[in-house]
Amino acid sequence: MSEVYGGSGGKLQACREVDRRDDKQRAWVSEAIRIVDADANRSADTHLHVFPMPEVVGVDLYLKDESVHPTGSLKHRLARSLFLYALCNGWIREGTTVIEASSGSTAVSEAYFARLLGLPFVAVMPASTSPEKIGLIEFYGGRCHFVERSGQIYGEAKRLAEETGGHYMDQFTYAERATDWRGNNNIAESIFGQLALEQHPIPTWIVNLRVSKMGGLLRSLRLLRSIRERGVGLIVGAHVGETSILTRAALTVANCARDILVAQEGAFGTHLLNIDVADPPLMFGVGGVIDIDKLGTAGISGLGLDIRSRQGN
Repeated sequence: MSEVYGGSGGKLQACREVDRRDDKQRAWVSEAIRIVDADANRSADTHLHVFPMPEVVGVDLYLKDESVHPTGSLKHRLARSLFLYALCNGWIREGTTVIEASSGSTAVSEAYFARLLGLPFVAVMPASTSPEKIGLIEFYGGRCHFVERSGQIYGEAKRLAEETGGHYMDQFTYAERATDWRGNNNIAESIFGQLALEQHPIPTWIVNLRVSKMGGLLRSLRLLRSIRERGVGLIVGAHVGETSILTRAALTVANCARDILVAQEGAFGTHLLNIDVADPPLMFGVGGVIDIDKLGTAGISGLGLDIRSRQGN
């Protein structure tokens, strides 16, 4: 395996060139793909439950239970797709150390598949990660590598991959490529299929598309295509922190979904959190008005915001 360089927009980046003539490695990869596919074949699709509602409401409510995946979340779908994508591209071979920048459910699910294939797995995460999440990753045979600040996890994951000759899974880059928006573990395709024989097979809207739960912005945009293709509406769900990067990503999704957007939930801050991710937190009141005099932020700008006083209010 050697490296060549390519890219677009004037930016060069390393691209791996894989030697596929190694019969032993080809046999291992074929077996690894069979093992991952067998895991999916053993698992029925997650249930779509009917939630009883008073008849006077006039609404049929369904709940998709993704907690029954072997690793307990919808990220099991994403991890399976990421492993298949990396195997088929020759990035994961026998003995490859798999590395991910995550302290959440994606790391738990990737640890599961790495153990299934007999591969070492390292999750790079902030030192402040909860013991419960660390315990789940270690339960599936993963190792946790800690950094001081959350913003360091991506650079550290890349450094570890280079140092060990391993593969940095990089979920937010490859999620939208690894999962076909028309199928292949796609939760939207699953929901539409399960609704096919219901009284109202085409829903009025899909509740709560959250970028943080869909594997990133690009995968959310792919899901948006699937929803638009079926002529249904969309609600973009809330994210933590009025000024967080996820909230900005949600605005991008909402902007791309203007023609089918039913509603957009705002971000939530200290009403639901002990400590906000922004200091001071920007809490907007009724009508989208914020009291900047209390914040002491009049006249400043940042994070894409221009703050101006509104006279007479």
